Amino acid sequence: MLSCEYIAGCILGLALVLLWTVSAGAQQLALEGLVLDNVGERIQLRFGVQAKDVDALEQILEKGGQLQMQCDIRLRRRRGWWPDSTVVEKRRRYHLKTHPLTQTYRLINQHTNSTARDDSLQDLMHRQWKEIILDLGAWKMLDAGADYILELTLQFTRPNVPQWLKTTLFFWSWDVVTSQTFRMHFTY
Repeated sequence: MLSCEYIAGCILGLALVLLWTVSAGAQQLALEGLVLDNVGERIQLRFGVQAKDVDALEQILEKGGQLQMQCDIRLRRRRGWWPDSTVVEKRRRYHLKTHPLTQTYRLINQHTNSTARDDSLQDLMHRQWKEIILDLGAWKMLDAGADYILELTLQFTRPNVPQWLKTTLFFWSWDVVTSQTFRMHFTY
């Protein structure tokens, strides 16, 4: 027979998980100006990212946490009777950290190893992410008259969570902001 303490613990645990997921789901990322273009016979992707709840991100950083914004890009060619074929896959990561002594925020672009600093997280994110430009490869990879799907997945995660903890608590989402996927269908 189940004890009252066990049932109370289960109810409390469920309530905490529901409360945590509701608060995490409220924070969203906004995508601005998604453009796929031919620039010098290269496929160029331009977009901007804006976090709607910067205060929550500041609180996480000020408590000693680190954040990572990850952009996963996949360009696929649609095929009728066969599975879609992947033309290009790219990933970009940006690490957000705080420096308590100088009271500044740092944003590190993992692709270029460049670091930007500002005392305002809002200004730093706006300045660095108002336009992200990615080269996806040669334009000749695209076939004329074919249908394509561009998928862009954005997510904020906690990069310093040990893998053993992620595996143990497999039901727990380690995303700070709910992962969002944006799709663009086009014919070349």
